[in-house]
Amino acid sequence: MSFCGISVRKIINQLVMYHFVFKKEADHKPSKLPGPFPIPIFGNLFQIGEDLVAAVDKFHEKYGDLYEFYVGNKRNVVISRPDLAEKVWGATTVKNTKFIMRTSYSEGVDELGLGTDIVVTTATGKKSEIKGTWENGLIFTESIYIYNESMMFMMLLPPFIRRNIPATILNLLITTNTERDLEKITVGKFDRPLTDDEISSILREVFTGGLDTTSNTLSFVTFYIAKNRDVYLKMRDEVLKVYGTLENPDITLESFDKLKYIEAVINESIRIFPTLSFMARAAIEDVEFDGYVIKADTTVYTNLKVLSNNPKYFKDPEIFNPDRFLNDKNSMEKYTFLPFGYGARMCPGRIWAMVQMKTFLVKFVSTFDIELVDKDSNIKYKYATANRPVNVDLYIKTRK
Repeated sequence: MSFCGISVRKIINQLVMYHFVFKKEADHKPSKLPGPFPIPIFGNLFQIGEDLVAAVDKFHEKYGDLYEFYVGNKRNVVISRPDLAEKVWGATTVKNTKFIMRTSYSEGVDELGLGTDIVVTTATGKKSEIKGTWENGLIFTESIYIYNESMMFMMLLPPFIRRNIPATILNLLITTNTERDLEKITVGKFDRPLTDDEISSILREVFTGGLDTTSNTLSFVTFYIAKNRDVYLKMRDEVLKVYGTLENPDITLESFDKLKYIEAVINESIRIFPTLSFMARAAIEDVEFDGYVIKADTTVYTNLKVLSNNPKYFKDPEIFNPDRFLNDKNSMEKYTFLPFGYGARMCPGRIWAMVQMKTFLVKFVSTFDIELVDKDSNIKYKYATANRPVNVDLYIKTRK
């Protein structure tokens, strides 16, 4: 028998065995949620494709506010109702919560002390960096996208392959950077090992914890204020009112609390098109949603985009209206707007992110005028662990 024949037979045997293992696990699930039918080995990867956000939205339209999908044989549950979100996010203490944060990084990051950089930044006002300076901005920017693309690739790998990959980010990066990568596996257009500078840049970004979510959010904000001239002018009026000038305003930490309208603009941009369409937590014990049992270690995604664009909770959700965060904020239903999560486990960098965004926007609106090249254009995005706008053409000129 030829080698090819043996290999094909081996593959078929593996598929059959996997099918029975998968079917056995499915048969023993306490309860089957609505959702697309998974196939052996791949789960629902073919239905998901390259755009997880679009796939999750499509599944929501078909299966409703509570459904499941599979990546390989790993079960994932998606929720899109405030009462279900409360079960995930509502616990205020670590002791009582039945969910833990499911991070995008390996466990090794926590062991190396992700929180150290946050503490140092807060205490000193300076970033704690591996090399001390951001001496190569182009490499830093490119490496973020390399890392993001790699994260999507890793998520789509079947579990039995993922388990054989080194557990820590550092080991993974070193492997791809040396001849230990014997197979020379390529992902998309990245057909070369990472350089030392790229590895250093990626690790810096991991340790600061934010990836490019803040810059992506600002990109969305920029689109919406360019499309809504009245909003842009109100932002400028607020800067003039708070600082008394548009010429190099003296930005202080105390002044940020007075920038109510600019904060509302940021929140409305996040509401209408969040940089993170969903957030994930992992159940650490069996829980029940609407009579369905969610087993321990199941990843539960809260669909932030669906929640914040539901006309049941937000009037005219498709309209960009920052005033809703000024006039109707107290009447906003709980757990319908969760840009940073909620409760004891909400994003620890939320204040730092808001400071960065307010600083940028104060400087931007006091210095520049902005408008869309195509005033009728709609937002387009690309998903790679986070949403980022693409093909946004702007006219930007110095304010007269």
